[in-house]
Amino acid sequence: MSLHEKTAAWWSLLVRFIPRFEQWLQRLYLAEKGGAERFQAIVDRWNLAGDQLATFNGIIMDELRHQDLVAGLLAARGVDLPTEPTPERYWDPVWAGVTTFEEACAAGARGEMLARNRFRVILNHPETPEDVRAIVAQILPDEERHARLLGELAGTGAMLRMRPFHQKGMRALGLIETEDDD
Repeated sequence: MSLHEKTAAWWSLLVRFIPRFEQWLQRLYLAEKGGAERFQAIVDRWNLAGDQLATFNGIIMDELRHQDLVAGLLAARGVDLPTEPTPERYWDPVWAGVTTFEEACAAGARGEMLARNRFRVILNHPETPEDVRAIVAQILPDEERHARLLGELAGTGAMLRMRPFHQKGMRALGLIETEDDD
């Protein structure tokens, strides 16, 4: 089964079980919040300036806007904001491989690609609630742009070096079983 098919099957089940669906929305909020924090950590660690700083500040602002969009969705659905962070099943193994700025960009690019692919499925899925579809439609173009910008900053070499760490993260999420699945 392809990753697209796995994602569609997962989403079909998730949207039908409201308590789990609401938990996923809370995790989405934390993911957007965590994204802003991870990108700020890159800015701080590598003392970015100039065009790189402008690129990262734009991405951080987008992630904070996504966080606010999801917070609004949670509030409209009467779901509390999460109070406890969730384990970083994907990010822990990915960040373990980062030693350079380019690798940090590659990690970010691969994470944004993962989100982009999931959001594409959610946006086009017939069972997606309209309020969720509206939020995803606003977030998806940013995820696509982030993936492109970060991939350009990373370069091919760093993208290739980070692939095994991305695969470990994907396995931790149960999205792939072998190294050839991604």
